[in-house]
Amino acid sequence: LSQAMEQDPTDPDPAITFAELSYQADQGEAILPAVDHALRALGSDPLSEDHDGARTRLFHVILEMISPQRAERLTDDTRAELINRLSLTASLPTERVAYMMAAGDYYETSGQIGEAIDMYQRTLESEELASATVELEGTGVPAGVEATRRMRRLIATAGRDAYALYDSEAERAVRELPEDPGPADYESIARRFPLAEQTPDLWTQAGEAYLANE
Repeated sequence: LSQAMEQDPTDPDPAITFAELSYQADQGEAILPAVDHALRALGSDPLSEDHDGARTRLFHVILEMISPQRAERLTDDTRAELINRLSLTASLPTERVAYMMAAGDYYETSGQIGEAIDMYQRTLESEELASATVELEGTGVPAGVEATRRMRRLIATAGRDAYALYDSEAERAVRELPEDPGPADYESIARRFPLAEQTPDLWTQAGEAYLANE
């Protein structure tokens, strides 16, 4: 594999296989160089459709390595670096939310609660991401639902201050509503900031707006 990597540095597949085998053999020090080699190969022709399969494969190989169930096989530094690399390979909405969940898992286990909430909140930035499916123990769950569940659990243990930034952002979004907001305007903010202090009121206002429009 090393020879194949040297002979054709634009072919990512040997490096991906090398990273996978290094992980299985508990050769942690060899994983990051192999992953970086694969990323350079993918970057050598970023528009090539031939690389789409390799990029997807690399994404899933890294995702498996950093899963909480297997994390003990990696040092914290290696896991953190792999999460950074995972973000570079995430393209589809399902991949992007899988990356966000994996990164949130890492931040939680390392005690970085604010960073974990930031990552989970990112899944709510658009309907496309919020509705993308994440796989949890063989079951597909909308990313927005799972992110909200995780943030609610973190706020319950860490306190409301953990969501203070997004309370403020929700308040700003309310101030920027049009002069005569409709139900969809209220709903949009409520869905983006499901755990903000003013979100229950937003849902009430959305309901009242719907009734007023009937």
